[in-house]
Amino acid sequence: MVKIRVWFNEKRQGRLLAAILILATLFRIFLFSRMPIDGLGDTLYDDLLLLQHGESMAGGNWLGDYGNLTLVKGIMFPAFIAFCNKFFIPYLLGMGLLYTAAAASFVLAVRNFITNRYVQAAVYLFLLYSPSMLSGGTGQRAYNLALIPAAVLLTVSGLTGMFFRKDEKLRKFLPWSILAAAGTVFFWHLRDDSVWLLPFIAGASVITLIYALKKCEAWGKRVLRASVAILPVIALFASNLVISAVNYKEYGIFAVNDRSGTYFADFISDLLRIKADDAADTVWISQDAVNRALQVSPSLNEMKPQIEQMFSSGWASGGEINGDLIVWTLRDAAAQAGYYRDAVTANEYFRNVHEEISLAFKDGRLEKKDAVYLSNLSDGFVFSEDMPELLSFMAEDFRMLSGYEKSATGAYTGSGNWYQRRYIEAMTGANIVYNDVYINIKGWIILKEDGKSKTITLTDENGNTVNTPSLQESADILEVYPEYDNSGVSRFQTDVRGEYRNGLFLNIYTDGSLLDTIPLVSGLTETDSYIVNVESAAALNDPELGYAKRIVSFSNKIVGLYKISGNLLTAAAVLSYIVLTVYMIYRMRRKEFYWWNIWLVITGLAGSCLVLIAAVSWFTEFLTKIQGTGHLYHYSTGALPVMEMIKILSVCSLGKIISEIRCSRKKHESLLRGQ
Repeated sequence: MVKIRVWFNEKRQGRLLAAILILATLFRIFLFSRMPIDGLGDTLYDDLLLLQHGESMAGGNWLGDYGNLTLVKGIMFPAFIAFCNKFFIPYLLGMGLLYTAAAASFVLAVRNFITNRYVQAAVYLFLLYSPSMLSGGTGQRAYNLALIPAAVLLTVSGLTGMFFRKDEKLRKFLPWSILAAAGTVFFWHLRDDSVWLLPFIAGASVITLIYALKKCEAWGKRVLRASVAILPVIALFASNLVISAVNYKEYGIFAVNDRSGTYFADFISDLLRIKADDAADTVWISQDAVNRALQVSPSLNEMKPQIEQMFSSGWASGGEINGDLIVWTLRDAAAQAGYYRDAVTANEYFRNVHEEISLAFKDGRLEKKDAVYLSNLSDGFVFSEDMPELLSFMAEDFRMLSGYEKSATGAYTGSGNWYQRRYIEAMTGANIVYNDVYINIKGWIILKEDGKSKTITLTDENGNTVNTPSLQESADILEVYPEYDNSGVSRFQTDVRGEYRNGLFLNIYTDGSLLDTIPLVSGLTETDSYIVNVESAAALNDPELGYAKRIVSFSNKIVGLYKISGNLLTAAAVLSYIVLTVYMIYRMRRKEFYWWNIWLVITGLAGSCLVLIAAVSWFTEFLTKIQGTGHLYHYSTGALPVMEMIKILSVCSLGKIISEIRCSRKKHESLLRGQ
């Protein structure tokens, strides 16, 4: 036993641990890269749109020709797609590499606090296999939500690493400031709801700035260190200016996007505030509110026909359009009216509408709702009416996130037409599981009445023609049925691919007239008029489906482990945070501020997480009422890595506190024995 311990020394233990981590990392990257992608080809406002923007950026054409959907999303996802395409990196592999680097960066950021290498390894693996990236709503979509967990980890890692090293030399402090700046810019421009992390970004930067100003006596060094401390904030402002400048050069408007940064946002804000007849609580802007705006705005009246059509389109339900869907339909209506021929024209048009509605508010022709508005693009909040429901949705969201309830991978079949799905595959280098079936059809047909011509067609359940197989020479059939003169040309063979799970039908024509229609199933069918033998008509699923099911099943077993432990870890984190708070106060009374730093980080993360859950619960309220809690969970994706970091830091804090108390007692006992 002693020899084994000597041989398996600390150096060899380190090598074994490194080997395990490398293998675990490679396997996780394999899971990333081989997961089937959920190819939502018909998402013209989401996945497909962002991929098209990415294709334009890869071709050096910024976001493409201007239209009503050009400047409506953050640019970082298209930029990521463009980068992957430029360097021939499959999208899922690129996403896996990015997330792996983000998980590793957090471990490095906190290694001065979590010093045990085995705990560091456990933290890394815990983040690496997180269900936040083993979920159909993130890790299997070509959409900006898929990059949110990595962006959050990178941003928090940079800020935390910078904060923990605020007293160290500049060469150790600077790399974390650069990472924080890069992470902040990347995260901020992924989506237009990134403001929830701003309290943590600003708090970490300001506190680090204060420490930097106190640390250096020379003004030159103070300015340098202070600049490094607020580099994330500087980078964020600079990125906004750069993107706005490029948009001005390309499209003529100085804005990050024209959905929330131009007069269009003011126009939507006006409509949200109009006091109108009551509508369902899932409706943000009622038809009555729009009609009232039409009465006071001559400019808006110019697109009245398109607005009337909008409320009778497929977007509407019962004459109303739910939630923020009306934002998109109004952009479509303006495009149909010709106002999105260029960005300047669109912005000028909505400026006129905004000014006319604002004047109506001012002179009393329109009344405003009595509500608080969190943004120009969300419904008003009435505390007495909305707070109980908001708290209920927040509690439900927290419960689901804590236990990873909605996280799961799947062998999802794509949506959209063939070209749209193939486009997603081409842009991502990933495989879609097709819901089409493949049918190899083979057989022969003989008419019993001589002198008649014969043709056949294949139709679907709705009678739509799918295929018109040609009849080929068939000496073998003629040999068996020499009494029928048409048996020498009776064989047919063709392949059909499509969504024909309800089967196909064989239509038999004689002299151009329909003779009979029969289900296309294997076997011999004989009547007084014909003999049909279908030798093959088996429907085969997409070959990708079998492999996809295996990798999905394995991935969901990993997710299952997190679901089992999720709520337990949450409870442990809450208890640990309470202990940390009490212990921190106790130490601070003795002028010891070590625990204050970690408490600030955890509290800042918890605050940002709470803001996200509240914002998502409010924004997706209409979707939750209509479609259930799926959207509530997936739009809260950014909260998962934040909650995981809180769990890690809180539980590790408890462990260090217990260890510190034990060491203190042993030291005290040693002193007593010495006396």
